[in-house]
Amino acid sequence: MSRLSNKHGLWILRDAVFLRAEGGTAVHKAPAPYRETAGIEDALQATDALLAPLSGHSVTVRLGFPWTRHVVVPWHPRLIGEAEWLTWARAACDEPGAEPGAGLGDGLDNQHIALTPARHGAPRLAIIGNTPLLTALIAQCKSHRVRLTAATSTFAYALHRYRCELAVSGCALAVHERGMLTCALRDGPSITAITTVAAQSDLSPQIHAVLRCLALSASAPAPETVALIGGAAEPDDRIRWLGDHLCPAGEGGSA
Repeated sequence: MSRLSNKHGLWILRDAVFLRAEGGTAVHKAPAPYRETAGIEDALQATDALLAPLSGHSVTVRLGFPWTRHVVVPWHPRLIGEAEWLTWARAACDEPGAEPGAGLGDGLDNQHIALTPARHGAPRLAIIGNTPLLTALIAQCKSHRVRLTAATSTFAYALHRYRCELAVSGCALAVHERGMLTCALRDGPSITAITTVAAQSDLSPQIHAVLRCLALSASAPAPETVALIGGAAEPDDRIRWLGDHLCPAGEGGSA
């Protein structure tokens, strides 16, 4: 078996799970069977079945809504080390109704919160995952002798995948994924405000409305243009569709 075929991406979305081989430049275009799920138990049953044949392989986990959420952690000049940033991030993520300690860790240890790289004077994006789901996934990987290399959010994956096509300034980001819409304001490469809402059928006006609310709450100027990833919206002179971040549905599933 080739080296590339030993690397896989396990995608756990709001209502579906799929596995695909990774490592090639055009792998995102290859169709994959989607296993429809409803809730954490369904999702874990699906992941267990997908991981079982992968002994000796490695897998990267990518979690969509509601298995991850995102919080902007403001810059603080007195923060030096990563441990201090993580403490600051936990305080920023301690919102009413939030699940205590629910997060992703760099290296899948007990840090629980993954942070985007630090830039002087810029906020960082905290990616917070569902702890029960991640704990169960780690146990499944150990049981099936699969190497769990990393975990992140589908939003972070989409942002990284299209990073070279995003305008440096004046461009917001919207990610449409299986009935959910994540909108974010940007300052250069940094995310400065972000929210996730249920997507409406009339997507373009909703994107503009959500971004206006984000700009008002963040005391930031309204974005000049919007880069859309995921399901395409109706034509709009201010919205530019970059492409999809999920692979198309293959035989045995539906997107």
